[in-house]
Amino acid sequence: MKKRAGSGVSLLVVRSAEVRKTYRAWFLSISLAVLLLCSVPLFSAVGVTASTAAGAKGASSRHNNNWAVLVCTSRFWFNYRHVANTLSVYHTVRRLGIPDSNIVLMLADDMPCNARNPFPGGVYNSKDHELNLYEGDVEVDYRGEEVSVESFLRLLTGRTLPGTPPSKTLATDEHSNVLIYMNGHGGDQFLKFHDMEEVSSHDLGGALREMELKKRYHRVLFMVDTCQAMTLFEEIDSKDVICIGSSVRGENSYARGSDATIGLSLMDRFTSAMLDFFQAAITKGEDVTANRVRGFSSGNSAPLNLRNDVTLGALMHSMRPKSLLSSPTVELKGWTGPPLNMDGVGFAPAVATLRARTR
Repeated sequence: MKKRAGSGVSLLVVRSAEVRKTYRAWFLSISLAVLLLCSVPLFSAVGVTASTAAGAKGASSRHNNNWAVLVCTSRFWFNYRHVANTLSVYHTVRRLGIPDSNIVLMLADDMPCNARNPFPGGVYNSKDHELNLYEGDVEVDYRGEEVSVESFLRLLTGRTLPGTPPSKTLATDEHSNVLIYMNGHGGDQFLKFHDMEEVSSHDLGGALREMELKKRYHRVLFMVDTCQAMTLFEEIDSKDVICIGSSVRGENSYARGSDATIGLSLMDRFTSAMLDFFQAAITKGEDVTANRVRGFSSGNSAPLNLRNDVTLGALMHSMRPKSLLSSPTVELKGWTGPPLNMDGVGFAPAVATLRARTR
C-alpha cells in the first residue's frame, strides 16, 4: 500500500523584488506547473502579484501540492497504443517531480500479459523496443474491470467506497494542482470505457463542479487524447480549469505509424507530439527521437529539468495539425488567476473562457 505524501512539491515564494518577472515566473508555475504539474524548478518559480510580504504569504497558501490522474479507458489488444500512451505520460510525470503516492494510474487492460504480446511483460512506445514502459516499479492503482466510469467519477469527487485503499483515492484539497490525462476511443461528448460504457461531457462537468464545491483543487489541467476530444469539455463550467484536447468536433485523433513486430501502432500522434515537446525541452534542443528512451526510462530516477523558455503557447504551436491530422486546442474555463502569457500575448483574467486554436 502506498503512503500518501502530504505536501507534494514544495513551494518557493518569490520575493517582492521579483514581481517585475510576474509573467515569466507565474506562467512557468501555472502553465507548466499545471501542464504536467510537476517540475520542482518549474513549480518553485511562482510569480506574486502583490508587492508585500503578506501578499507573498497569501500566494504560498494557494498551492502547495501536485497530483495526477492518468487514465487509459481501452481494453483489447488492438488498443495497445492507449496503454503505451498512458504509461509514457506516467513516466514523464514521475521524472518531472510528482511521486507515485500522488499519482493515480488507471489501466483498463493488462497488455504485458496479453497472449498476443511478442514481448511478455513488456510495453513499448518506440520501434527499437529499448524501453520497457512496464518494467521496474510501475504502480498501477486501478486495472482491468476496476477502471470504470463509476470508479473514475468517485475518485475525482472523493466518494470512494469505505475501505478503499489510500492508493486508490485522490487526497487533494484547495491547495492542489491536479493533472487529469485520459486516453481512449471517444466521440461527440463521450469517451468509452472498455467499449461497454461511456463517460459523458455532462458527467465530467458535474464531477468538476463537485470538486470545486468541495474545494478539491486549486487548478486543474485536463488533457484528453481521443476523437472529438474538445467536446468532452463543453459542460465544464468550474473555475480555473485548463482543457487541452487532441481534436475538435468532427475530427478523429490518429495513431502514429505501426510496429512490424508487435503488429500495431505504439502511440497516438497527439500524445507522441506532446512527449516529444517535453523531451526537447528537457534535452535543450537535442534530437528528441534519440533521447526518447533515455528521458522516459523508469530505471533512471534522476529528476528532469525544463528550459526556462518552455510555455503553454510553445507546446500548442509545436503541435502541427498537418502532421497530427487534427486540431489540438486549449481552452480556459472560468479563469481567475493573473493574465496568462502565451508566447508573449497577454490575456485578461476577466475573460471567463478563452479558446486558442493552433493554426
